[in-house]
Order: sequence, then C-alpha cells, then structure tokens
Amino acid sequence: MNEIITYYDTFSLSIIFEDIEIVNSNLLKLFEKEILEKKWKLSNEELNIKQISENKIIKKGGSHLPKFVIWEPKHLNNTTAFYSNYRDGLYTTLICLANRYNCKIIKSDLCNENLINDPFFSFHYIQCGSERIIYSMKENKKWIFFEKGKPLDIENLNYYKKRIIKQRMNNEIIIEYLEKMKINLNKQFFLSEKSAKYFEKREW
Repeated sequence: MNEIITYYDTFSLSIIFEDIEIVNSNLLKLFEKEILEKKWKLSNEELNIKQISENKIIKKGGSHLPKFVIWEPKHLNNTTAFYSNYRDGLYTTLICLANRYNCKIIKSDLCNENLINDPFFSFHYIQCGSERIIYSMKENKKWIFFEKGKPLDIENLNYYKKRIIKQRMNNEIIIEYLEKMKINLNKQFFLSEKSAKYFEKREW
C-alpha cells in the first residue's frame, strides 16, 4: 500500500466523480457565508498531504479546526480526490456535497494496524438519495461488521460471509473495489498537473 497512506493511523480518502473546478465551486458555495466572514483560509499550492496533518494520529472532529485539500489525480480526468484532518473524513461535508449538487462520491477508510488499536475499515458509496456502506471495525476488543444499502456491481458478496469479521472488509478489499472503478492508489494518484486547493478553517 502507498507509503503516504500507511504514514497515518487512519486514512479517510474520498473520490468525487466530478471535475475539480466544479467541486471547488460547489465547496465555495457551501462555505460562502463563513468565507465572507474570513473564517476560512484558501490557497492553491502543490499537493502535499502532510500539509493537512504532520501528526500520524488523525483525531476525531470537534477538538480541532478542520482542514482539507482537493486535487485531480494525474491519471484520472473529471475526478477529484478529497482528504481532511478529521478521522471521519469530514463526512457531513461530503453528504452536503452529494445531496446539494447531486455528485457521486466514494469514501474509503483505510488503517495502519501498526499504529491503531481499534481499526476501522469502510467502503461507502454516496449519491443524492442513495447510500451503500460496508464496514468492519474493532471496538472494545470485539470485531463488528455492518452493511447497508444495495450492493454495487464491483462488490464480492462472498467476502461478507467469512467467519472472521476482520476479513469481511479490510484494506485489501477496499483497494480491490477501487481498482475495479479504475482508481489505483499508487504514486501517480498523489501527483497532479494542476495546483491542489487547500481549505483551512481559522476560527469556529
């Protein structure tokens, strides 16, 4: 797995199937009031994931101000990647984008089990009026599996019948599903010929 992903304990990555300029415009409209109040710092720079978080441990939201970046992966046209400094990947923001602007989003949660005690692996499809989620997670030393929504064509439903819950959804399955959608999390994915767009909240 890519070293950028394994640097962190958790890596919540979202793929928005829309041109980056359209996604950026939608985000500007979504946060318009707070941007006018200068609560957000906006910048266009070369992509550097560590500008979002130098810390390997990604915290849950609420205790720190959100920061995220969007970019167009070098080998994917009309596709925008989204990464934040929140453990949930700024799920609420993604839901708002999907519902208000009718865009299709895939949200994936990967983990480095060498850095985290309670791993959480998920594959989440979001589109206006439709959601599909599958996850395996460890909580209080117990593994839990959950799925909701109509299965996608890319899924292997046999995985979810495995006796060992950890094997029903994990990094390998997430990567397999993404590759079936022509998304490869290789070095090229974290390169972009265009400037990345950074959004940093400066005050609540």
